[in-house]
Amino acid sequence: MLLESEAVTLKYLRSNSLIPVPEVFAYSCSKENYIGIPYILMSKAPGSPLQPHWTHMSSDDKAKILRQLGSITWQLCQLKFDQIGSLFEGPRGPVIKTCLARGLLVCERHTLPLNRGPFTSTIDFDKALISAFQEHASILPLNAHCFLAPFPLTEEFEDSNQFERARDRWHDFVAIDSKIDGSDNRTDYMIVSDLLADMREKWVRDASLKEDSCYFSLHHPDISVNNIFIDEEYNITCLIDWAFCSSVPLSLAITEPGLPQSRHELPEVFREEFRRGFSEAAYSTSNRADPAENALLCRILQLSRPMWLISRLLSFDTVVDYPVLNDL
Repeated sequence: MLLESEAVTLKYLRSNSLIPVPEVFAYSCSKENYIGIPYILMSKAPGSPLQPHWTHMSSDDKAKILRQLGSITWQLCQLKFDQIGSLFEGPRGPVIKTCLARGLLVCERHTLPLNRGPFTSTIDFDKALISAFQEHASILPLNAHCFLAPFPLTEEFEDSNQFERARDRWHDFVAIDSKIDGSDNRTDYMIVSDLLADMREKWVRDASLKEDSCYFSLHHPDISVNNIFIDEEYNITCLIDWAFCSSVPLSLAITEPGLPQSRHELPEVFREEFRRGFSEAAYSTSNRADPAENALLCRILQLSRPMWLISRLLSFDTVVDYPVLNDL
């Protein structure tokens, strides 16, 4: 399903937007083909990956990347759907079917008997994500997620030797009484799931958003330095890896990305550049057809940080869950 949806999504984006993505020449979802495996045959991404450049780039060049990502996010918001789900081939073109959002599939969640849509309301989508989180916390391996004893981060230490010692001590600590998959840790995450559900509802209420009266738009769930290609002038030439892409509520679609990886929160100065790129795209001369809609989109973006944090937690896209929840 992921392969078909990614291929159909890429074809849809090339036909309905100016977002730079690979061109799909052919694909097969089964082994019943001349090479014996599922495949997507697509064009090579022009340019080079952002990954080896990111740590050495100037602030101005990073800001340029973020402004472009803001503009691309605005373009994605112009691709409007009346359901939450992922794109698949239909008899008359692409159609929304099962939702392949990461929070419903990753970390072995694909094995769980969950409602995967398509969803016609934000409430049903949120319930499915919360249910996935709860079921995961109940029965699936929690890996490096120990709520009250977060995994140490490299940036917290002066050198690699200190980090490695802290990491080894952490592994020794959580191994005692099997803390990670023990009942206490699982109970902590069940409590977290209830808190996240309340926070999501409160955020929508406080923001006075009537999401279901709007529409749903496509969202790239893994904007990272590995999936962004650039030229020598730091112009984005291609975005790759559209697996897990789905149409989502605007409050999730319009969130600032994390870089270098999706779980890394950007400094405020770069988040502001992303917002600038989004606003400039929304209010450019050619995009002023619906001022009220543009104002709503920009308002959602200004209030988006809590949703970014909530989505990281629901997908276990962080190893420091307690600090993230505390930040909320």
